[in-house]
Amino acid sequence: MVNVGSNLSLIFAISRNPRKTRVCYGELQRALNALLTRERVSMFRTMTIAAILVASAGTAFAGGHGGGHGSEPPPPPKQEAGPAPAKAVVGKNGAILTDLKGMTLYYTERDTSGNKSTCDGECAQKRPPLPAPDNAVATGDFTVITRSDGKKMWAYRYRPLYTSQLDTAPGDIKGNDPDQKWRVARPY
Repeated sequence: MVNVGSNLSLIFAISRNPRKTRVCYGELQRALNALLTRERVSMFRTMTIAAILVASAGTAFAGGHGGGHGSEPPPPPKQEAGPAPAKAVVGKNGAILTDLKGMTLYYTERDTSGNKSTCDGECAQKRPPLPAPDNAVATGDFTVITRSDGKKMWAYRYRPLYTSQLDTAPGDIKGNDPDQKWRVARPY
């Protein structure tokens, strides 16, 4: 065991009169390392004890069960979110989002606001929006957008979702058209 008192006196003597004190650099280095190591161990123990006390105090202040007063009933369970309007499918084209019938979903890069669809009229005939019921509410990454015609549609991560008239079977991605800024919707 290292004698802390002798290490301190050695360091103190060197600092007062470095020319008269005959000590090699190695001894000084060992003395300083011994002091610092001891201080680190002491600090670690102190921090560990403090963390344990804080953790146990939090439980004690919470009445032993995570919060509130002992006489209050627990909060009601959260309402289950409705079923997702789309599903993620992994196939030959990688992971894609499809409607519940398995048809590929798309988004357009022109929809940038997050709360509005830019595909109306003839565009909506070629690319039908993924319809949402009037009473639809957001669930997970899916949100509801009201179109300019008053109908509601689904969006994924604030991008309105559409199908394509070019797709004839589940898994088709014929509606993917990067030149026209139409992309396959992916679950990431």
